[in-house]
Amino acid sequence: MASPANFTVVDPNGNSYIPTDGLVVIGNPASGNYQVQVTAEGGGGSYNLYFGKLKGGDSAWESRTGSLGTGESTTYTFGAQMNQSNLGSVPLTTAIGRINDSLTLAGANVILKQDLARIRSYLTDIKKPQNFDTKLSRLIRTIDSLVNRASVPTSIKDNLRLVKADLEQERADRFAN
Repeated sequence: MASPANFTVVDPNGNSYIPTDGLVVIGNPASGNYQVQVTAEGGGGSYNLYFGKLKGGDSAWESRTGSLGTGESTTYTFGAQMNQSNLGSVPLTTAIGRINDSLTLAGANVILKQDLARIRSYLTDIKKPQNFDTKLSRLIRTIDSLVNRASVPTSIKDNLRLVKADLEQERADRFAN
């Protein structure tokens, strides 16, 4: 966790973990869903939450960003299948999560929300195998256009840049064989 917020982690077995210096490390983690509750500290503000899965030489990371006011909290769910030989994240799922976070960050900005919803729609469409490169090209152009807009908040631009990295990973995963 990097930010003015506290968090707790609840593992699939219902065990709670409290961070030390903004970090929770769980030895021999169970497979399943982990709940992370983020609570504003002090006056609140923007936060970055990082969830990593490590096993041997393999790792997979996801992140969430948001903003909380005084006394507010939110909960995220992260899946971890520790029994799989490859922990790799699911890039499109991660990208959709980043867009959903950005939609929250957009607040009352209707035009920005429409643009982000369009990107989410493109992400859903790109899951279909036909015309992947054409769809990817359209998606990248749409993201770049939004990132280049001066009125878009930095936190959303950062998320959009990470979505592009997720898309690069998705392409590499699809065409690796």
